[in-house]
Amino acid sequence: MQELVDFIAQHKPEIVLTQQANDLHPEHYAVASLVFTACRELAQQGAKLKLYSWEVGSNGNMSKFVPDVIVDITEEFDTKIASLKHFVSQFADKPETFTEYARQSAEFWGSKIGVKYAEPFTELPIALPLGGFNKESEIFEYSINLPNPELIRKEL
Repeated sequence: MQELVDFIAQHKPEIVLTQQANDLHPEHYAVASLVFTACRELAQQGAKLKLYSWEVGSNGNMSKFVPDVIVDITEEFDTKIASLKHFVSQFADKPETFTEYARQSAEFWGSKIGVKYAEPFTELPIALPLGGFNKESEIFEYSINLPNPELIRKEL
């Protein structure tokens, strides 16, 4: 755990991306848990970062996915597909199934914001710093971040 905390602290990212904690794949769940714990520790030390998870892919999740932000990835899409093809352990003998799912998902989310390809993310709340609750702190914003009400209304 400390190696992950040190790695993130060394690179000082503004945004960290991880798996969703409700992913049914045990390795994905473990990664999400470790990254969340590391980011929480850094936030408690005063680091200013945001933590986002992407939509669960292969093993589904246990609740409906409602993104906080949808990012246009049209220019990066070919790079994403090329990268996915390197994960041969994930698709056995059918890489086209794996990449086709990624394409369909990106097209779906792109249609939501009027672009060819997009990817959705949900911001994960990070714990308040040690020493108490301070609603004036920037970290407070992260700890109370709820899904965008406009997105929720569109889904209902």
